[in-house]
Amino acid sequence: MMIESKLVPAIQAIHTLIIYARMISGDSEQQNLPKLLDEMDHLVNLMLSESDETDSFESALKEIADQFTYCNKALDEFNQK
Repeated sequence: MMIESKLVPAIQAIHTLIIYARMISGDSEQQNLPKLLDEMDHLVNLMLSESDETDSFESALKEIADQFTYCNKALDEFNQK
Protein backbone atom coordinates (compact mmCIF):
# COMPACT_ATOMS: atom_id res chain seq x y z
CA MET A 1 0.00 0.00 0.00
CA MET A 2 1.06 3.54 -0.58
CA ILE A 3 -0.13 6.79 0.89
CA GLU A 4 -2.81 8.10 -1.43
CA SER A 5 -0.90 11.19 -2.54
CA LYS A 6 1.91 8.96 -3.86
CA LEU A 7 -0.21 6.53 -5.90
CA VAL A 8 -0.25 8.50 -9.16
CA PRO A 9 3.45 9.45 -8.93
CA ALA A 10 4.28 5.78 -8.26
CA ILE A 11 2.37 4.69 -11.34
CA GLN A 12 4.07 7.40 -13.40
CA ALA A 13 7.46 6.22 -12.17
CA ILE A 14 6.72 2.60 -13.08
CA HIS A 15 5.50 3.76 -16.50
CA THR A 16 8.83 5.51 -17.06
CA LEU A 17 10.65 2.31 -16.09
CA ILE A 18 8.55 0.37 -18.60
CA ILE A 19 9.54 2.83 -21.32
CA TYR A 20 13.20 2.44 -20.37
CA ALA A 21 12.87 -1.36 -20.41
CA ARG A 22 11.40 -1.17 -23.89
CA MET A 23 14.28 1.07 -25.01
CA ILE A 24 17.01 -1.25 -23.75
CA SER A 25 15.37 -4.44 -24.99
CA GLY A 26 16.99 -4.02 -28.38
CA ASP A 27 20.35 -2.41 -27.66
CA SER A 28 23.66 -3.10 -25.96
CA GLU A 29 22.14 -2.71 -22.48
CA GLN A 30 19.84 -5.65 -23.11
CA GLN A 31 21.64 -7.77 -20.49
CA ASN A 32 20.28 -5.36 -17.83
CA LEU A 33 16.66 -6.02 -18.76
CA PRO A 34 16.03 -9.02 -16.43
CA LYS A 35 17.37 -7.08 -13.41
CA LEU A 36 15.23 -4.05 -14.25
CA LEU A 37 12.12 -6.20 -14.69
CA ASP A 38 12.77 -7.85 -11.32
CA GLU A 39 13.07 -4.42 -9.70
CA MET A 40 9.83 -3.28 -11.34
CA ASP A 41 8.06 -6.39 -10.04
CA HIS A 42 9.29 -5.55 -6.54
CA LEU A 43 7.89 -2.01 -6.83
CA VAL A 44 4.47 -3.32 -7.83
CA ASN A 45 4.51 -5.75 -4.91
CA LEU A 46 5.26 -2.86 -2.56
CA MET A 47 2.30 -0.95 -3.96
CA LEU A 48 0.01 -3.95 -3.41
CA SER A 49 1.17 -4.64 0.14
CA GLU A 50 -1.38 -4.32 2.93
CA SER A 51 0.97 -2.13 4.98
CA ASP A 52 2.29 1.32 4.10
CA GLU A 53 5.36 0.73 1.94
CA THR A 54 5.77 4.28 0.63
CA ASP A 55 9.24 4.72 2.13
CA SER A 56 10.33 1.27 0.92
CA PHE A 57 9.07 2.11 -2.57
CA GLU A 58 11.09 5.31 -2.60
CA SER A 59 14.22 3.51 -1.36
CA ALA A 60 13.85 0.80 -4.00
CA LEU A 61 13.33 3.43 -6.67
CA LYS A 62 16.49 5.24 -5.54
CA GLU A 63 18.44 1.99 -5.88
CA ILE A 64 17.09 1.54 -9.41
CA ALA A 65 18.05 5.11 -10.30
CA ASP A 66 21.57 4.45 -8.99
CA GLN A 67 21.87 1.39 -11.22
CA PHE A 68 20.24 2.81 -14.35
CA THR A 69 20.96 6.46 -15.10
CA TYR A 70 17.87 7.04 -17.26
CA CYS A 71 15.70 5.89 -14.35
CA ASN A 72 16.49 9.06 -12.41
CA LYS A 73 13.51 10.47 -14.28
CA ALA A 74 11.27 7.89 -12.57
CA LEU A 75 12.58 8.95 -9.16
CA ASP A 76 11.99 12.61 -10.02
CA GLU A 77 8.41 11.80 -11.04
CA PHE A 78 7.78 9.98 -7.78
CA ASN A 79 9.14 12.88 -5.73
CA GLN A 80 7.27 15.61 -7.62
CA LYS A 81 4.44 15.76 -5.06
